[in-house]
Amino acid sequence: MLATAAALGRPLFGVDTVQCKTLFFSAEDNGAIVRHRLATICRAWQINPADLAGQLQVVDGTENPELFTADERAAGETTSTYSALLSLVQAEGFGLVIADNASDTFGGDEINRRQVRAFMRA
Repeated sequence: MLATAAALGRPLFGVDTVQCKTLFFSAEDNGAIVRHRLATICRAWQINPADLAGQLQVVDGTENPELFTADERAAGETTSTYSALLSLVQAEGFGLVIADNASDTFGGDEINRRQVRAFMRA
């Protein structure tokens, strides 16, 4: 819903959004599931899906979901998936990137503050 609202500059739950080109990186659900959910949002909000063309891009990241990886107590590092996503964001000029969800994109120890901090800063 957030991706659709931002792509069109529509309010979400009564809060204004800034219209921007939006990327939705789905690490948990494949493209078919995300497209089904997007179609449901469009129907409910009476949006023509064609209005999202060029404004909203969905990337199926289920095959290589990790954006960050770390072993044991190491600080960790971003992955090749992260690098590819970063290149896409920079090349296409996305104003908002949504990574769904953190448990699939973070390949470190969620208790290790150093790793979590490095992931969030990346």
